[in-house]
Amino acid sequence: MKIFEIENNNVTYAPQALLLKPFKELWERDKSKSKGRAKDELAYIWYMEDVRSDFYDIVDEDERRTEVLKFLTELPPSYKEDAAIKTAKKEYKRLSEGMAVKLLKDAMIMIQKMRVAMLATDFDERDKSGKPIHDIDKVMRYVDRIPTLLKSLKETYREIEREAQEQHLMRGDRIKSTFEEGI
Repeated sequence: MKIFEIENNNVTYAPQALLLKPFKELWERDKSKSKGRAKDELAYIWYMEDVRSDFYDIVDEDERRTEVLKFLTELPPSYKEDAAIKTAKKEYKRLSEGMAVKLLKDAMIMIQKMRVAMLATDFDERDKSGKPIHDIDKVMRYVDRIPTLLKSLKETYREIEREAQEQHLMRGDRIKSTFEEGI
């Protein structure tokens, strides 16, 4: 379901999105005419939870939050998620994540862990007999696989974009059932 998106640096939302309780609550609690805070809170949710967000490659959620808040004018850098935001984020995630998105997120987390492990590898480290602890050949095989890994991630991302576009084009934004396209 297309709930809301960021287009031309503005939050756009499907008309039915504000009928959903968590998003309606955010919208209605902003009493201003411009709805600036509500728009920024919806943008915050999108930037934090949507795999198509420019910030989604920041795997650590606290780091992502810090970066996202730098660009939202109605939310201060010290912004803390309240219960309404947490509920809306959870609902956005539930409604917007298909299997491809879940798998991409899992892959990104694993890649981040591999990256951290690779950066922590000290080739000067030796065992008691003076032999290197880390096998440079194993690391080089990993490095050699990076282009293939990146290509796979890009293809998965393109598939997610295609799925999102197909859902958007479906009459009434109706969500396809599990077996509609086959497995």
